[in-house]
Amino acid sequence: MPTSSIGSCFSFWYHMYGSIGSLNIYVNGVKSKQPLWVWGLQGNQGNKWL
Repeated sequence: MPTSSIGSCFSFWYHMYGSIGSLNIYVNGVKSKQPLWVWGLQGNQGNKWL
């Protein structure tokens, strides 16, 4: 995906069906020493790709 002058873009698909834990997305900045949590989801989301 193309980036813009104000940021970046990221897309993905996920399948979280049954006995599942969690999915977390972190980003690393250029100057940051610690990853930054930006999104998360827990548990069964159904038998489908989202």
